Amino acid sequence: AERAGLTFEPELVERILDDTGTEPGRLALLAFALAELYAARTEDGRLTRVAYEGFNGVQGAIAKRAEATLAQLEVLQPTLGEVFQELVEIEESGVVTRRRAPRTRLAKSADANRLVEAFVAARLLVASRGEDGQPVVEVAHEALFTAWTTLSKWIDAQRKRLEAGQDLEEAAQEWHDMNEPG
Repeated sequence: AERAGLTFEPELVERILDDTGTEPGRLALLAFALAELYAARTEDGRLTRVAYEGFNGVQGAIAKRAEATLAQLEVLQPTLGEVFQELVEIEESGVVTRRRAPRTRLAKSADANRLVEAFVAARLLVASRGEDGQPVVEVAHEALFTAWTTLSKWIDAQRKRLEAGQDLEEAAQEWHDMNEPG
């Protein structure tokens, strides 16, 4: 920031660090917030609390990026579900967490593939290689589940179906493990 001629208002750095937390993916959350702050900087290069609060901080920056990315795609709501049903896990406590999924399970249609590519490019999803070397995808920031209203509402509407799907997958894995020679 100093090299670029930027300054932070007092206590803004601490606020941003508090908001990004200590979870994995916090550096990417920080990058989202800093990009929005940079865009809203004053003429003399100050990064302000007013600007930070204007886009609702880290959570708002993520939601804004997700909504803008989805809007550019003009895909239907079912495509969102087609992709995110594989990337969402609901713990027994009811907390929504991210789950890695093989790329092949996500890109079942051209629209789903476009959504995955766009969300990877927007750094909302992360593409990498699994332990077996195959391409996998996961949500970059669990904050996406709560900050992005469109996804949050979809998760709420699909919660029972998502939980039932997870139960079925666990039962199938147990059945497979019991019948595995060995």
